[in-house]
Amino acid sequence: VIACEQQYDYSYDARCDVWSLGITAIELGDGDPPLFDMHPVKTLFKIPRNPPPTLFQPGNWSRGFNHFISQCLIKDFEKRPSVTHLLEHPFIRQAHGKDMALQKQLSYLIQAQQQLGAVAKIRHEQMHIRRQYHIDASDKYSPDDDLVNLEILDEDTIIYQLKKRYGDLQIYTYVGDILIALNPFQNLCIYSPQFSKLYHGVKRSSNPPHIFATADAAYQGMITFNKDQSLAVVSVEKPSSCSILGKSLSD
Repeated sequence: VIACEQQYDYSYDARCDVWSLGITAIELGDGDPPLFDMHPVKTLFKIPRNPPPTLFQPGNWSRGFNHFISQCLIKDFEKRPSVTHLLEHPFIRQAHGKDMALQKQLSYLIQAQQQLGAVAKIRHEQMHIRRQYHIDASDKYSPDDDLVNLEILDEDTIIYQLKKRYGDLQIYTYVGDILIALNPFQNLCIYSPQFSKLYHGVKRSSNPPHIFATADAAYQGMITFNKDQSLAVVSVEKPSSCSILGKSLSD
C-alpha cells in the first residue's frame, strides 16, 4: 500500500492481506505488532526500508511457524505466495483434523495466562501506557524535533542531532521557526496527498517536522491575519556557496 502511493501505475490486491496475515501472526506471538511503539508517520519511513520483521525471539517458536511468517512477509509482492499456496504450507496443513486438540491446547494456554493474575495485569497496563504515549504526549512529539529545546545549542550539538535524526530517516528538523531539510538521496513516501492531510490545520507539534507543516503555518497565518506571508528557502550545496530564494505566498 505504501509503495502504491508513489507508484501510481501499481495497484495493491490480496497480496497485501498476506502481508497483514504475517504481521498478525507476529502480534499473536509477541503480544505486539512490529513498530507498535513508534509514531505511525515514522513507520512510513521504516517499513519500506527495513528488512521484513520477525518474531522477537524466533528461537522460542517452531521452525514451521517462523517459515510461515517469512513467506507472508516477502517484501517483493510478485514473489510473495498467494493465499492458495499458503494453505498448502506445512504449518497450516499440520492443523488439519486437529480442531479438538488445538481447542484444548488453546483453552489450557488461556487458563495459564489467567492464573498469572497481577503479572498479566501489569503487562497490560504497561502496554496501555506505551500505546497512549502518542496521545498523551502529542503536544511534544519529540524533544529532538525542535533543537531550540536543547539546553546547549552550538554547532557541534546541531550537527550531532542532525546526524542522529538523519540515521533514522528524519530528514526535517526544526530550530525555532527555521526548518532544516537534509537531502536523503532516495525517494521517501512522505509527499503524497494523503500524507499532506496529516498537516492540515493541526499544531506543528502534532506531527514530525515537515515542509507541509511550514506551508500550512504560512497559509493559516495568511487566513487568520489577512496578510501576505513569505517563506525564505536557503539551499546550501557546499560550504562555499548558497543561494536564497524568496517567494510570496500570495503569489
